[in-house]
Amino acid sequence: MEMIECGDMKPSCSAKSAMLETEERGGNLRPRPSRFIALSKKSHLACLLMLMCLAFTIQACDHVTGLIDKVTGPATRDAIPRFEDAINKLLNQSSDWQTVLKDLERQLTKDVQTTLANEVTQLAQKGIATGGVEIRCNVDFVRTRMKQDLERIVARLRSQPIPPVKPGLCQVVPEGIDMGHPPAQLAYYGYDLDSTGPEGIHVVLKHDGGEDSLDQWMATPTHYLRTLSIQAPPLCSKNNRKIIMRFGPQEVSSVNVLVKQCPGAPPAPVHGPGDERSFPLIIENKGGNIGGISENLVYGGPCSAGYERLQVQVTKRSGGGSCYGSEGETDPRTGVPLGWVDKNNKHDCQARVHFGAPPFQPINCDIQIREIKELPPPQAAPPCDCW
Repeated sequence: MEMIECGDMKPSCSAKSAMLETEERGGNLRPRPSRFIALSKKSHLACLLMLMCLAFTIQACDHVTGLIDKVTGPATRDAIPRFEDAINKLLNQSSDWQTVLKDLERQLTKDVQTTLANEVTQLAQKGIATGGVEIRCNVDFVRTRMKQDLERIVARLRSQPIPPVKPGLCQVVPEGIDMGHPPAQLAYYGYDLDSTGPEGIHVVLKHDGGEDSLDQWMATPTHYLRTLSIQAPPLCSKNNRKIIMRFGPQEVSSVNVLVKQCPGAPPAPVHGPGDERSFPLIIENKGGNIGGISENLVYGGPCSAGYERLQVQVTKRSGGGSCYGSEGETDPRTGVPLGWVDKNNKHDCQARVHFGAPPFQPINCDIQIREIKELPPPQAAPPCDCW
């Protein structure tokens, strides 16, 4: 029997499809279902499955649309003006930021309670912790931070670029570091100090030789507190030091590091009364003969133990001519240096004295050599390991 094609689903096809094919088997005719009818059952099943999938997809889309409406629908659109109103209130310095946030939380609708209302609650809790007495942040500072966080929420609801979290600094304790009495740590009080934005928070030691990073000695106990250990970092022995904190490229804090006042050398020992003493006075008479006199004579000897030479003094008592032997003078005829014989040995108390007189004129002179107690060498300043 001829096979009937029904792919185009023409009207005549349905009549023809009801016909039965026959085949002769053993002289008997037996009806056999058409192959089209078998195929049609499979096609109907496939169509049914497709319709079911389509119906499920439509229902799923409706469900997703409902979820989107909960976030971006009327409830969220109603929330945005409330956020903006809270931001405007925080611009007023007389506003109580805690009251503003509590009012905003109450105004939020139930559809966004688990998202926006919770964010406002967390923001309020964060502000309360930051505004504590121990944080050194005044009310104006906390109010400003609350305003910025609300602006970030509004930007997210409007699908606008969300401003990055900018840390704020209230106070640094102590305000300066004396290396003579360094504190255990430097404490930075502020807001969002745990921020890990792309620009980051960095601390460096700036000095004449450049900059040294101190980041590895930083700790962040809370979002409103950062600490810098002072004992471990290489702060010692650098000129013109400052500890600089930066938020990205912006410098937000500069703490001077004061030079340690290292002890100086002890005062040099000085002579006191009784430290000087004299050799026995020498009275010398020369000249008076026919030829006159011009000669150099040596007086004194080694200095006493624990003493060093101090002075040779030659004084003419009477007669003609001259006598002298002070340090720096020389014999006028030979150029021989007068004064101390051994110029390099302070423990040698010998002195050379010159006498000169014309014929038949005697000269009478006193020679006095003085020594002084030797002082101990001055002591060096004690070491100053970290100034």
